[in-house]
Amino acid sequence: MEGLDLFRGVIAPYFNFFLFLFLAYKLFKKPLLNMIQSRRTEYLELVEKSELARREAESAKTELDQKLKTLDQELAQMKANALASAEKEAQELIQHAKILAENIKNEAYKVAQAELRQARDDLKRDILNQATEMALKQVAQEVSEAQQAALIDHKIKVLPQIHLGGV
Repeated sequence: MEGLDLFRGVIAPYFNFFLFLFLAYKLFKKPLLNMIQSRRTEYLELVEKSELARREAESAKTELDQKLKTLDQELAQMKANALASAEKEAQELIQHAKILAENIKNEAYKVAQAELRQARDDLKRDILNQATEMALKQVAQEVSEAQQAALIDHKIKVLPQIHLGGV
């Protein structure tokens, strides 16, 4: 029985194990290869997609960098334009203010001249009225009524010839 024990104890388990491996190899070879091949294909597709995504990201980054550079230039240009516009507007406002000040000065001069003429005319009238009153008082004291009537008639005749502009 020792031979039988050797067969059952040592050879049969190894034989069963190799038979199992052979049958597993025959049965699972194609499905395992297909599974490995599909995994490999999926992996290669993922690598290809990731490479494509990396290239797209790099191009997008380059494009954004370019836009950022042009954006900085555009911002600087906008600032320069705004400053130039503000300076031009300030110059226009200053020029407009100078013109308004000159107009106000001219108008004030005209008003002052008109008031001065009015004051001169008022002063002339006052002096003339006072001189007339004084002359009338003096004539009334020194000249008789007949002489006054003759003098008044004579002055009324001469009056249209007198020009008040020279007084």
